[in-house]
Amino acid sequence: YAATSDFGTNAVVLSRRPYDRAVVCGQDVIGLPYQHGRTVAQCLAGLDEDTSSSVLVAHATVTDGLAAAFSGEGEEGAYMPASAAELLRRFAWTALGHVHGGRNLVRSAGSRLVSYAGSPVATSRGETGPRRVLLVAVETGRGVVSVEAPELDVPFWERVEEPCAPRSEEHTSELQSHH
Repeated sequence: YAATSDFGTNAVVLSRRPYDRAVVCGQDVIGLPYQHGRTVAQCLAGLDEDTSSSVLVAHATVTDGLAAAFSGEGEEGAYMPASAAELLRRFAWTALGHVHGGRNLVRSAGSRLVSYAGSPVATSRGETGPRRVLLVAVETGRGVVSVEAPELDVPFWERVEEPCAPRSEEHTSELQSHH
């Protein structure tokens, strides 16, 4: 985004590389802009202090353990790959973008969370089921204290399967009556 972009009076833009940082409503937030050809770990290499109460915001692909579940549709390889285990160890909450739907959008360990927000609207037919929003509460010193995923009142794709027997007797007589 251009430095002159206007996101509104309450927006905090975290776009400096390799990472940017701000305190938002008393919460330490670290923003990690996309950096082509680099992993999340490489981008955060200089961040050595305690971040166990911090929120990390990034656009990345979680690759360990559940790689297939976290891959983006039509993607070849990982998009700024990240290790869920490392993120769970370092941050109270890692709020990720890039994956819009599917299983395993939320991974947790105790009071730590790694999650994709998903998308309030389906961006492809492969994203089926009701759309949700993720509401996360973080308290300094306690980590993630609550996670809710209320369903949104928006249209969504559903998978519909209809049995079909092309050479059944009923189908054959129906075809003959149309000729």
